[in-house]
Amino acid sequence: MNIAIYSPIKKIGKSTLMTHLGFYAIENSIKTTIILKKGDNVVLKNLFANDKYKEKLSDSIVKITNIDGKYKTDFIIYEIDDISGTKNLLNKIDKWIILVDDEFDVRIDGIDKKKIYLLRCGGTSDRTRKKEIRKADEILKEWGYKIFQFSIYFSDWIGKAKLLGLPAWGVTHAKKSIAIQNLELFCYWVFKHKCNDRFI
Repeated sequence: MNIAIYSPIKKIGKSTLMTHLGFYAIENSIKTTIILKKGDNVVLKNLFANDKYKEKLSDSIVKITNIDGKYKTDFIIYEIDDISGTKNLLNKIDKWIILVDDEFDVRIDGIDKKKIYLLRCGGTSDRTRKKEIRKADEILKEWGYKIFQFSIYFSDWIGKAKLLGLPAWGVTHAKKSIAIQNLELFCYWVFKHKCNDRFI
């Protein structure tokens, strides 16, 4: 299955998400190729920070590259921040996971709406803003968009996990955090349910 993680929004958490998809694939021995945009080595650094995961990468459970090609793995995950240069990918991608923040201002020209799943990244404690986002989501659903049920927001546990070279759910007590539970659930949904409508 070919999956694109797409968002032109900077610092929305795309690298963190790609890193945790890599961790999940390694922990569950799911053969996966991660194709990063050129010049991005954040995911690579994060996954190689701990010897436990480095060994798994060496065993080719998860391959990391900047080059598109034919890979014999169960999943190929693309990191995309600009769809203008990806016309050759449009038909190849089975599912597009589009990261959005409080606003929905993302170019989706040419992408089949049936393949799109929106993932909200970032949280707010403002009740009025939460209501506005819920209303916006209702409208997006009326327009035919599918939205992952649980928002992903990146807590302090992410920073601690990076220092330890671990996935956030591997840090002691982190699993009590709703944010980390949602992150792990997202990875489970991608790999175990192949981005179906289970949590939509």
